[in-house]
Amino acid sequence: MTSLQQRLLAFITFCGGIYFFLSFILPKEIAGFQFTAYDEEILKGVQVIGVMSLGLGAINIFSVYGRNVIRGGRGRLNSFALLFGFVFTLGVLFNEIVQSERVLAKKAPLLALSLLAEKGLKPEGGCNAETPCTDLYRILSTEIERLARKELYTLEIEEGDEQTLVTGYNAALSNTLQAGRAAMTSGTNTGSEEFIAFHRSLPPLQQAQSALLDARLKRTTTSALRTVIFEGFFVPLSSAIFALLAFYIATAAYRAFRIRTLESSVMMLAALVVILGQIPHGPLYLSESLPRIRLWLLENISTPAFRAIYFGSTVAGLAMATRMWLSLGQRDSEGKR
Repeated sequence: MTSLQQRLLAFITFCGGIYFFLSFILPKEIAGFQFTAYDEEILKGVQVIGVMSLGLGAINIFSVYGRNVIRGGRGRLNSFALLFGFVFTLGVLFNEIVQSERVLAKKAPLLALSLLAEKGLKPEGGCNAETPCTDLYRILSTEIERLARKELYTLEIEEGDEQTLVTGYNAALSNTLQAGRAAMTSGTNTGSEEFIAFHRSLPPLQQAQSALLDARLKRTTTSALRTVIFEGFFVPLSSAIFALLAFYIATAAYRAFRIRTLESSVMMLAALVVILGQIPHGPLYLSESLPRIRLWLLENISTPAFRAIYFGSTVAGLAMATRMWLSLGQRDSEGKR
């Protein structure tokens, strides 16, 4: 990386840091100028950079582990399993997104029809010079007839719960078509009882359609593969990792509680008091004062220690953020070179 590129990156980093810093401490409006007017655009840029970083991470995974698979190095089988799982999971999730978009596309006509009917009930959407009711009725009539002619999806009667969903959809669709045709023949009054009945028949139809499409989406092969990946592999592997971590914590606690110094003796004594003070009854319930001592240790010793650790980590994070903001780490590395 050339010196000009490094300076450009440092300048962009400084501008981004100073913008968010000032937007946090300054008022939202200064002398009529909205300081946060460009927050949405900047956040979109941050999201784009985040997506690009995910892409770079995927490229890095293929570069490192793909090289290991091709060259036949150590852990070749594990590298191949990682790449295969990554590609397979990505393909399944992408196919699920595509199918979800298709379901949304099938739901869109009924949503548009409901919004159009709702517009007719509003005073500004009814009879006036700009939007005559006759045009609104013509559009609604066209949409209703299209809904009656076009099969939005195949309505096979299947066993189980889907049979009930299909029956409910058919009944709701028949009710909507009947109410819609009655509203179309009743005149151009959007406040008529027929039009109001038609408008009220649309939400049950939307709910029936949504329930049917969602049920069929869950029965697809893609949904089954997603369930197998997450519930058959991801959840058990996560449980195994946490189980191994529990054994690691137990061994670390054993090493930490070995009495060799005065500090380890004090820590061991405090741990025993806390453990024994947690016991409500039984043969190990030694004294009534142990729960009070345990509570005193947690409130007056443990809590301040955790607060000190949190305060120290916060100061360290602030120092790290300042170094990144001012590109001090980059300058230090250049000086060492």
